[in-house]
Amino acid sequence: MRHFIWRAGVVLLAWCSSSLSFADEADMAPGISDAQLAAIGQRWATALNAGDAASLRAVLDSEGLALRSAASFSANETEKAQFVRGFVNGTDRVVQGWIAEIESAEGQARFLKVHTFDGMRGPLLRYDLGDSGYNYVLLIVEARGSAAPRVADMFLATSGQRLSDTLGAVTRLIAAPDESVIGKVFGLTTVDQELAALFRTIGRLRLLGRFDEAYAMIVQLPEEVRNHRVMLNISLPLASQLGEDVYRDELARLARYHGDDPTTAFALIDYYVYEGDLDAAMKSTLAMERAFGKDAAIAELKAAIAIADGDLARARAHAQEGVGLEPTNESVRWTLLSILMMAEAYADGIRVLEGLEADFEYEFEGASFADNEVYAGFVKSPEYAAWAAKRGGGTP
Repeated sequence: MRHFIWRAGVVLLAWCSSSLSFADEADMAPGISDAQLAAIGQRWATALNAGDAASLRAVLDSEGLALRSAASFSANETEKAQFVRGFVNGTDRVVQGWIAEIESAEGQARFLKVHTFDGMRGPLLRYDLGDSGYNYVLLIVEARGSAAPRVADMFLATSGQRLSDTLGAVTRLIAAPDESVIGKVFGLTTVDQELAALFRTIGRLRLLGRFDEAYAMIVQLPEEVRNHRVMLNISLPLASQLGEDVYRDELARLARYHGDDPTTAFALIDYYVYEGDLDAAMKSTLAMERAFGKDAAIAELKAAIAIADGDLARARAHAQEGVGLEPTNESVRWTLLSILMMAEAYADGIRVLEGLEADFEYEFEGASFADNEVYAGFVKSPEYAAWAAKRGGGTP
């Protein structure tokens, strides 16, 4: 099945804790016009889609993000300065990780609009990641000193937080864990050296790409750590690399221990569908729509949930809404076509096929529909025969 949320990440984007973010005045981009914010959003999306690390880094204020992140964990000024210096020096690696997430999914970043949400104002982007789903990213822009406005932070739908909120602490937790950091992140009064060593092993295995071994180490953690939101936001991306059953188990754990946390709603859409709780899935999807506005992706999610509920009329209405909102979005066109085929609305389906040919340079012929159960009724229908004849006889 197509996954609704962004599951693909094993980079720092996904590693945020469950505490709610509290935006401040700086997050409203004071003194920066909507036109400037829109231009930054377009530059960010263009750079991601082109795999242009230099252009992406040019629009990122890595020092600003590092300073925000350093403020999120308890450390002395020397440690904070070291963190900022290390993060800035490692920016290329972070940027390449963001690009790799788009490329590995054969996805696309789309700038949607300038948007205000929960005390934050900035360019809103959607990452369309094929079978890996979607993520919404609100870029937080600052103009520090005399510098031009740049991206100094971002709010992520999958975590319900700003990236900086726990980036510093979680980076240290993975890269250089010690007893004080582990204690702070997980609220533990005592931390033994064995637990710190286990975290060091997890971090090393993750960096080596040995996700199955890293996940096996996570399973060994004490329950109060294993079930913490921070740990689940680390284990979920790892689980997604290891198969559907493992991923579902992690989602079930997230639902069991943090299902009442509103910041988990987006991440749990997959879980609700797996469990057949379509009302909860739709409720979460509508919450995302209220937060970020109507678009083709959310319309497609609503259509998919309606299909699962057996309501093809409602599914069709949602998909048609998506096409109207984003006529250049190919994915929602195919969703609408599938719904029309299931509903045996073949004449309308032919119009969608012709639209796909006109707008996306497809050339459909008889072989295009062979061995595909979705089109089994269509190719036997009078509508198909008439369409084939109109296109030159025989088969289209």
